[in-house]
Amino acid sequence: MEKKKAIAKIVLISLLAVLLIVFSIISFMPAGSLNGFAGFAGAIEKGMDFEGGIYANYTPSKIGEMTDEEFQEAINSTYDRVSSLIEQKGYEDARVYLTSDNKIRIESPNQDDAASILALIGSGELKIKTSASADAEAVLVGSNVTSAFAMQDPTTYYWGTYIGFDEEGSEILSDLTEDATSSSPVYLYFYRGDSTSYFFYLPISSHVTNSFLFISTSTGSMTSTEAVNLAIQVQTGSYDTILTINGSVGEISPSAGNEALLGLSIAAGVAALLIMVVFAIVYREFGLMAIVSILLYIGAVIFFMQAVPIITLSSASLGGALVGLILIAALHFILFEKIRAEYALGKKLNVSIKTGYKKSAAIIAEIGGALAIIFTVAYFICTGAMKSFSMIMIVCSLLSLLITLFFTYHLNKSYSALNPENGNRANFSREEEVDEIQ
Repeated sequence: MEKKKAIAKIVLISLLAVLLIVFSIISFMPAGSLNGFAGFAGAIEKGMDFEGGIYANYTPSKIGEMTDEEFQEAINSTYDRVSSLIEQKGYEDARVYLTSDNKIRIESPNQDDAASILALIGSGELKIKTSASADAEAVLVGSNVTSAFAMQDPTTYYWGTYIGFDEEGSEILSDLTEDATSSSPVYLYFYRGDSTSYFFYLPISSHVTNSFLFISTSTGSMTSTEAVNLAIQVQTGSYDTILTINGSVGEISPSAGNEALLGLSIAAGVAALLIMVVFAIVYREFGLMAIVSILLYIGAVIFFMQAVPIITLSSASLGGALVGLILIAALHFILFEKIRAEYALGKKLNVSIKTGYKKSAAIIAEIGGALAIIFTVAYFICTGAMKSFSMIMIVCSLLSLLITLFFTYHLNKSYSALNPENGNRANFSREEEVDEIQ
C-alpha cells in the first residue's frame, strides 16, 4: 500500500509539471469561442525590447520670470516629480528621460498604459475659471496651488481631494465665494493648458475663508482612485514648469525583436535541458525526481510571468528567469549532495534522504529567503531594467524555496519508499570499510 501511495504521489506531481509545461506552450481556439487560448508563454506581456512601444515628448516652459539657472532647476524638479508619479502609479515598464535639449520624454511598451500616463499627467498649466466657456479668463492658475493630495475626511471618512493655495490664491477664492449660497453657488471649472474642455467642475455654496479646498461629496460617492487622479491633475498642472506635448505621440521600434526573443528562448531551453541531463547522469533514478521538480519550476515561472501584471517579457526578466533556473539547480545540488554524504556514512537510502533534508533545509531556506529579501529591497529602490530583473527574481526565489522544500521533498520521500536501500540506483556509494548502519 505504501508503494502504491508513493507511485501515486510521483505521478500526480509529474502530471502537474507536465500540464504546466503543456499549457505554457500550446495555443488553441475553442469551438464557438471568439477568444482563443494563447498559452501561458504567449500571454506574457512583451516589453519594449521585443514589441516596441510609444513615446511622447513634453516641453517644459517657464512660469513667470526665471533666470536660466532657476529654469534648469525647475526642469530637474519637474522631471523628478514626473518620474516619481509614474513609478507610484505602478507603470513599471514606463521610462522617463530628460533629453539633452531639456525635454521630458516618456516611453511605454503598452498602448493602453501610454494613454493612461498621458491622461494622468495632462498637458499645460492648471487654469481654474468661473465659466464653462473655454474663452473665459482664469481666476486661479497652477502657481497659486501649494499642495494637492487625496485624503479621507476625518469626521465622515469620505474620500476627497485637498487643494492648498498661496496667499494670493486664498484671497481670490475668498472674494469669489463671498456671496455663495446653496441656492446661488459659485462654480469653478478646472482646465489644463489650452484644452477647450474642463476635466472637473466644483459648485461652492458657502464662503471659503480657509487657504484650501477639500473637494468631496456629501454622499461619499468619490472613490479613493478618483480623489487621487484629481489631485494628480492639479499637481501636474502646478509644477515648477509648464508641461506641454511637443508634437504627436510616436512609435518606438523594438530594440531586439521576435528573432532575439526566439534565440533567447532557445538558449534558455537548452540551458534547462543541459541541467536536467546533468542531474540524470550524476544521480540516475534519483535525478529523475529533480527533473520533475525543475519542469514544475519552469512551468510555474511561466505561469506567474503572465499572471502577475507588473511582469513583462524583456531582456532583464528573461535574464532573471535564467538566473532563477541556476538557483533552483544549485539548491537541488546542495540537497542531493547532503543526502549523498549521509549515505556515504553508512545510512540506508531512505534514512539518508530524511536526515539529508533536515541538515540542508536551513541552508536552502537561508539562500532562497535572503535572495527574496535582497531583490524585494532592490525592486523598491531601483528603476528600469533592474526593477524588472528584481521582480522576476523575487518570484523565482520564492518558487525555488517552495518546490525544493515541498515538492522535491515529497518526490524524494516517495522514491525512498520504492527504493529504501539500494544507493547504486541513485549513483551513491560508500567506502569499502564503511558498513551499513542497521
